[in-house]
Amino acid sequence: MNHRLLDYQPPIDALEQALEAPGDVAGWSSANEMRVAAELLEQADEGVLESYLDGMIGGADGRAVASDVRAALAGILGRIGRPLLRQAGATPRLSAGRIFALELEGLSPEDQAFEVARHFGRFAADAARRASRATGTASAQLVARRAAVAAAQEFAPGLAPTNPGSRPSTGTWFRRGRQLVVLNP
Repeated sequence: MNHRLLDYQPPIDALEQALEAPGDVAGWSSANEMRVAAELLEQADEGVLESYLDGMIGGADGRAVASDVRAALAGILGRIGRPLLRQAGATPRLSAGRIFALELEGLSPEDQAFEVARHFGRFAADAARRASRATGTASAQLVARRAAVAAAQEFAPGLAPTNPGSRPSTGTWFRRGRQLVVLNP
């Protein structure tokens, strides 16, 4: 019997490089993303999430971020992240799945928490990058809020504010034959 096919091991160059999925934060490798996710979970449990986020924001994009903007953004991200990163209970993870558009069903609780932390890390890093690139004379709170909203639109669609001119996605309706009758448009 010929075993030549069993001995064949083609070279795979793609696995030797750090891959970035579409929509990743520029400059983030998957190893860095995993390290940040693990640190976020650890810091959320210890109750020092804002100070960790403040340090993370300070090193964003290699640019200096003003201390008042850093503190404002860390406060915003902390208020968002603390309930999402907590280990207890399935309800926060269910809402995190909606916020980050994740499918967490079938994962163990630890894997669910890690996926939420990975996506929150992407969101926080992008908000920090956007805050570091902000220009103008806006207040620190406004710069932080704008950075968080812009990052949410890309990485946390469940947090992003909806367009005020858009039609609501919920309402009361019923079917009359082949027509839908909407009671509260």
